[in-house]
Amino acid sequence: MMHDANPQAELKAGAVWTGMDAAFYASGYTVGGKRPLVIVEPDSSANLSDVAAVIAQGLADHPTLLGVLGPFADISMMAALNSDVVKENHLVLLAPFTGSSTVRVWNPHAYFIRAEPFAELKVIMSYVFNTLRAKRIAFMYLKKAYYGDAEYHEVQGMLSRLERDPAVVYSVKYSATDSAVDRAAFDAMADTHPQVVIVWGIPDQQTFEFARALMLDPRTSSAAIMGCFDLQPTLYEAYANVTAGEGSSKHDYQIFTSATSRTPTDDNTNVTHMALFYKEIINYIVHSGRSTYSLLDGSSSSDALSSSADLLRAAKAFFIRNSVTAQQMVVGWLAGKVIQRTLERVDWIADRATYQTGLFDQNRFIIGGDAVFGDYGGTCDAFAAKMGAMCNCNQGGHAAVLARFVNESVWT
Repeated sequence: MMHDANPQAELKAGAVWTGMDAAFYASGYTVGGKRPLVIVEPDSSANLSDVAAVIAQGLADHPTLLGVLGPFADISMMAALNSDVVKENHLVLLAPFTGSSTVRVWNPHAYFIRAEPFAELKVIMSYVFNTLRAKRIAFMYLKKAYYGDAEYHEVQGMLSRLERDPAVVYSVKYSATDSAVDRAAFDAMADTHPQVVIVWGIPDQQTFEFARALMLDPRTSSAAIMGCFDLQPTLYEAYANVTAGEGSSKHDYQIFTSATSRTPTDDNTNVTHMALFYKEIINYIVHSGRSTYSLLDGSSSSDALSSSADLLRAAKAFFIRNSVTAQQMVVGWLAGKVIQRTLERVDWIADRATYQTGLFDQNRFIIGGDAVFGDYGGTCDAFAAKMGAMCNCNQGGHAAVLARFVNESVWT
């Protein structure tokens, strides 16, 4: 279910899936007991916007289905969690890609691997307070979208506890058809001349238009624009659109997002899991025959890359050219590595109920030596909790970092 009915979101989902599939490819598509790993794709005629129906059809066609990869996006996630097909069949949604804290609640049918949005928000606010030292802060989110509301209240709470002025808010109702900026609401926000604008709108045309307005309006064009990881493509597209026209204002070093993993363009050689990522993603792109990407710009073949050094240089150049895609691949790859580890437990994969129980059996996973996920834990009694058990926890990742937009194309 790493798919989305929205064509723009589908591109992001495809990058996440590439990373995930690279992890499975590295295992030879085998699981515990040397059983084959079979990945079932939705039927080409399926209505991807009806995620519950897609899952139900997959289960009907494949009764031994063990779990669901994804889904992608908050609205799809909520639809899946609320569906009878998931709740009644011990199905677990593995590594759903979401951007809001609203859906990040304890549920034995959800297995989150990325750090929660509040972790992303904290790294943003730390930079706002300690580095930018901004006093005038604005916050943008869209109502009725499972997105941004919880983060808005968290920001206001942080500011209140620090006895700071509350953030000025731009908030309008989400619309899939009307993307126009609400000028009255925008002017009210822009007239305060914010030094920082935190953008937490659903990654869609409305948020794109708002970001464009920020960059074009003289009252806000000098503000630092800060968003969550899910908004990297949206903010980049807004920047590219604005700077393609006349009289544009460059925003390098003024556009930031949080991220839940290191970027492949990071030169920090102490991050050992990135070396493993490079090895496996290169092998996947070059040899699997399943990748839609090429390491060579404008070429569908990597035959010209004759050595491992050539491949590494080509991969680094590819990730610089496609830095948003690169980070999404890392997210997918880390998720795939964790899922692969769960599938290697022979005693877990007998059936869906056993697998669901195993997933929450006080588990921690270390990928590549330094990427840590867990502890995962299910329902437990008060004594077990007192003795240190992790109870009702389906959140795996805990780390978030800040990425900045530089050189008109690269997130680093």
